[in-house]
Amino acid sequence: MAGPEAPVSLFVSIEDKEGEGLAPVVDVDRIQRHFKAAEGSVCLRFIGNEEDSSFNCLQMPLLLKELEALDSGELRADEREELAKITRLVRKFHDKSGVHARFYGERGSGE
Repeated sequence: MAGPEAPVSLFVSIEDKEGEGLAPVVDVDRIQRHFKAAEGSVCLRFIGNEEDSSFNCLQMPLLLKELEALDSGELRADEREELAKITRLVRKFHDKSGVHARFYGERGSGE
């Protein structure tokens, strides 16, 4: 049985309008603890383990800026590695029409 401090995974997926994956899913379990506390966040504050979040092609450039800004903060090496994976994924698709960045919280995806 996992204790209260056990990490909970967050799955990051880039999908088309129909929900078809366009890239391999990224699984992280540490970096998301920094999202809600990100200074001036518009997008990151909505990403967490409790609920799923989705950002469309109009929102993804802002999401990318917030991810890049988070990289300048104090992060452990493992957190920085996870952030880099997410940032690379969002950067690759941030200017593509009809694309969504979806963050599936392990607790929020119990359907």
